[in-house]
Amino acid sequence: MATVIVLLSVLGAYNWRGSPLGFLPNAGVIILSGIAVAFIVIVAARSASQPWRVCPECGGRLPVHARMTKCPYCGHSLSEKGESLPPR
Repeated sequence: MATVIVLLSVLGAYNWRGSPLGFLPNAGVIILSGIAVAFIVIVAARSASQPWRVCPECGGRLPVHARMTKCPYCGHSLSEKGESLPPR
């Protein structure tokens, strides 16, 4: 998906009707904007795909990789096995 966004920004920055074919004067800005949008899409997709644990007491979201024994939101003691409920 990110590759498609960058490719479309490069194609959009090209001067297709110009007498000497080449890139538009603002091509750098267009291409950098495409790269920035692709980066945001990658970060958002990766963030959304990370699993979460949920505190059974307050419903606070806890990252899976964090080895917590207490919920930082309500102080509820969590078991060693990572007591949790499905994400809300």
